Amino acid sequence: MMTLRASLRTAGIACGLCMGPCVFAQDGRVVGGSATADGQFPWMVEMLFLTDQHLCGATLIHPQWVLTAGHCALVGDGADMRLIANSINNTTAAPGPMAEELLVDTIFYHPDYDGTYGPDLAMVRLAAPAITTPVVLLDPALGVVPQEGDSAVALGWGTADSVTLAMSDVLQVADVAVVDYSSCEALYVGSSTDLFGYNGTTGLICAAGFAGGAPAGSGNGDSGGPLLVEHAGLLKQVGVVYGGEEQYATATYPGVYTTVAHGWAWIQGLITGSTPVADIGLADRIIPVIGTDAEGLVIMVPEALGTVQVELYATDGRLVERKVPLGMGASRVAWPEGHGALVVRIVDARGHTCTARIVPRPA
Repeated sequence: MMTLRASLRTAGIACGLCMGPCVFAQDGRVVGGSATADGQFPWMVEMLFLTDQHLCGATLIHPQWVLTAGHCALVGDGADMRLIANSINNTTAAPGPMAEELLVDTIFYHPDYDGTYGPDLAMVRLAAPAITTPVVLLDPALGVVPQEGDSAVALGWGTADSVTLAMSDVLQVADVAVVDYSSCEALYVGSSTDLFGYNGTTGLICAAGFAGGAPAGSGNGDSGGPLLVEHAGLLKQVGVVYGGEEQYATATYPGVYTTVAHGWAWIQGLITGSTPVADIGLADRIIPVIGTDAEGLVIMVPEALGTVQVELYATDGRLVERKVPLGMGASRVAWPEGHGALVVRIVDARGHTCTARIVPRPA
């Protein structure tokens, strides 16, 4: 259950597309869970992109605001992103009877997130207030910190079957056990992707199935969705799905979440208006121009940017091709066979994402 910026990208791992931090692929799930009922989790939001394909999860945290993973918003932005609340159906069926479409106004990225490094969080300001009831965030001022082994809940439409790796047609809920930062960091030593290094903070928490039980938790397609714990009789959100090492959370590699507590001041600043509501994140970066012609992609690299690396991903999150290096000026990249659309990601010499966007195959 996992699965990018206000003018950068809308794709996702199953989507919940993983382009750096996440390793869960585009066909995601909450594995080891059970189907939810209409209206059970009204604030759960499905993020769609392109032709109404599933991209990621998200949560309505305020009538005017949706919280998700930064990498999900980056992919969704500019790719016909839609947000649907209070519907348990994914894109294989029509929205449920209580569904509410949330209209996007502006996407904001955590100020320390650059598309690759930093806290993988984004906030979507809505064009009109939602009527759906928001989820409650766990206020860190309460002093309640989830501990190793505590019970938690994961939600998503991502990988629901640990054998077939198929996504779920219906929103899934799974009971999981918390894995604290230190324990999870130790488990990820030697993993193929340095999630803890990419994040660069202690604002991460993990979760997986209970000891001795079947795999449970987030997986491909679940990025941006919530991790919740019970407090004062309510389920409250404590995390946002960030990534993982395998197709779904396991005891060896639990699902990794960015903590709400780490982003609390920024989240509340946007909601209350104390943080300036400008397009925070990548808007001030030097952005290469991505175009197409009859032969394939045309990449225009500004002189100030220097040498860049171009990565081409299928819309299921798989790396198709990597071109390195490309210098300033125009460069052509042939279109790989068998792909109707690609996610094009351009990375600078420091490894930071300059831009990432969905590009349809030229006619």
